[in-house]
Amino acid sequence: MNLAVLEEEVTCYFYLSVAKFKAGANKAFDYAKNGITNSTQPYKVAYSVIGDKRYADGEVLSVQNIVKSAKTLSIELNNVKLKDWQIIQTRSSPRPEDRNDRNIRLISKDEVRVILFNSPY
Repeated sequence: MNLAVLEEEVTCYFYLSVAKFKAGANKAFDYAKNGITNSTQPYKVAYSVIGDKRYADGEVLSVQNIVKSAKTLSIELNNVKLKDWQIIQTRSSPRPEDRNDRNIRLISKDEVRVILFNSPY
């Protein structure tokens, strides 16, 4: 498999996208720490940061999984801190007409297309 090397301004757009994703996940996680476990409020705050519904869904999904893991391990949420990580996760629409994800798309076994924020590409 060939790995792509991000160069010049594309790298900036990638890091901007990752930073927005992480900031939205952190805000959504703060809501979970305050006992707001329904997905509506964390989704709204995540969306306000990242501005994309599929990425906001991915952020909320990540937070929900962290909360489930903490409960399973009997760890108090206030003792959980999100470490430095770089990820972009999206959730595809459950609607049959939207089965293909538009943000992160696997083109072939060696190629993927990712929507980056503020990118002319």
